[in-house]
Parts: sequence; C-alpha cells; structure tokens
Amino acid sequence: MAGYKAYTANKNDPKLFRWWGRYFESRGKIEDALGCYRKADDNLSLCRLLCEQDQPDKAMELCSDTGNKAACYHMARYFEKKGDFKQAIAYF
Repeated sequence: MAGYKAYTANKNDPKLFRWWGRYFESRGKIEDALGCYRKADDNLSLCRLLCEQDQPDKAMELCSDTGNKAACYHMARYFEKKGDFKQAIAYF
C-alpha cells in the first residue's frame, strides 16, 4: 500500500485513519491497523484488537492511560468472558 503513506502523509483526519485501520485489519495487517487506530485516537478499536491479539496487558495499559470508557467496558467484557470476575469488576 505505497499509496496509503503518500495519501495520508499530511493528513490529520481521524475518520480517514479509522477507515484505513479497518481496511488493514480486514486484510490481516494488524500492525498497520494498530498504527492507524493510534493516529485516529480510536481507543476502543485499539483495545479490541489488542485483546484479539492476546495482548491484554497492552490493552489494560491503554485503558489506564486514556480512561476511555468504551475501552474499559471492552476490557471488563474481555475479563468476564475469561472468567476473571475480579478484573472484570475493576473495569466496569
């Protein structure tokens, strides 16, 4: 995707980066997707994708750093599914 970098080089549009993040995620290019979600400041998508990639520690750090309610709710649901109710309650 050489055109992606050239097209987005001087842009600061969260919607654009969120779109590219979803595109890269759909193509299995996880690191590119994470980078786009960071540029879009899309903490929920970052948290979701980190959990899917079995990186809950990074997702927990993201929640602590940002305090994003949607990301924290996702973490709570993640831990609830894992059966770790103590951690789940901490994020609810």
